[in-house]
Amino acid sequence: MTPRECLMKTLSHQEPDRVPLQFHCGDAALRDMVEKADLAPDVKHRFLNGDMDILTFTARRNDAAFAPYHLETPKEATIDDWGIGRLRHKASGIYLLTQYIYHPLKDMVDVEELEDYPWPNMTEPVRWRHLKTEVENSHAVGRPAIGQMSQTIVELAYGLCPMEQLFIDFYENPRFVKKLFDKITELRCYQARIFAEAGVDVLRIGDDLASQQNLLVGLDTYRKWIKPCHAKVIAAAREVRPDIPILYHSDGNIEVLIPELIEIGVNAINPVPLDRTLAQAAPIAPQKGIIPNPICNAINNCSDIIV
Repeated sequence: MTPRECLMKTLSHQEPDRVPLQFHCGDAALRDMVEKADLAPDVKHRFLNGDMDILTFTARRNDAAFAPYHLETPKEATIDDWGIGRLRHKASGIYLLTQYIYHPLKDMVDVEELEDYPWPNMTEPVRWRHLKTEVENSHAVGRPAIGQMSQTIVELAYGLCPMEQLFIDFYENPRFVKKLFDKITELRCYQARIFAEAGVDVLRIGDDLASQQNLLVGLDTYRKWIKPCHAKVIAAAREVRPDIPILYHSDGNIEVLIPELIEIGVNAINPVPLDRTLAQAAPIAPQKGIIPNPICNAINNCSDIIV
C-alpha cells in the first residue's frame, strides 16, 4: 500500500496496512540522529521524509510595502507575506517559539485603515501555479499532497495584532475585528479553492485555540467570531471538491470543540497528545462520533483523531 493509499484508506474509516506518518525532521541535530541510527533503509527514509508532502503558496518576504508598519522593528527581522515580523532569539536555533514577533497592526484601531493595508494578492499566478505540478509529482510516487493553510484566521490575526489586543477588541472594538476577520477569510477562501482545484488530497486548516487545559477564548466567542470563518473556508474548498477531506490543527486541549468542528465539516484533528489519546479518546469517541486513529507526528508526541 502506498503512503497515499494508506492515508486515504484511514480517512475513509478503513484499516490501513500501517499507520500513516507525519514526521518533519527539520532540526539538524534530529536529522543527524536519525541518519546515524541503526535502522533499516526504508524505515530511516520514512522518518526523514514522513509519508506526506506539504504544499504551500509561494510567499513574498521583506516587501517594502510593509516598511511603514515596522518603523521600530529591528532590521534583522524577517517580514512575512502578511507583514508580520519575526526575529529568532540568538540561542534558539530553528525552534519555532523562541522568537520575537513584531505586529504590524499593533497601533491600528480604525476600520478604514485596514483598507490601506498591503494585503497579499493571492490571485497572482506566481503564488500558486506550481501546485498542480507538485500534486502530480507527489501522486506519481504514491505520496499524498497536503494543502497547508494552518494559522488560518485567529492565529494569523494575533500575529498581525498582539493577542491581548485582539482579545480585548472582541468586546471593545468589534467593528475592527469583524473587518479584520472578513478580510483574512476572503483571502483564505481563495486559497482553499485553489488548493482544491490543484487536486490536493487533504486541506489542512487550523488555529491554535487552546492551552493544555482549555480554550483560550470562551465557547461563545468561538461560535460568534471564529467558527463562521472556518466554515466559510471549508465551504469554499468544497464548492470545488465536495469530498475533499479537511484536517484541522490546534495545539492544546480542544476536546470541547470537537462537535463544533464536526458540524462545519472537519474530518480529522491534529494533534491530540498521546496521554489524552490513550486515556480519553476511547470514552469520548462514542459520545462525539469520532474515531481515534494514531497518524503519528512523533516529534510532537501526538496523534490525530479521524472524525
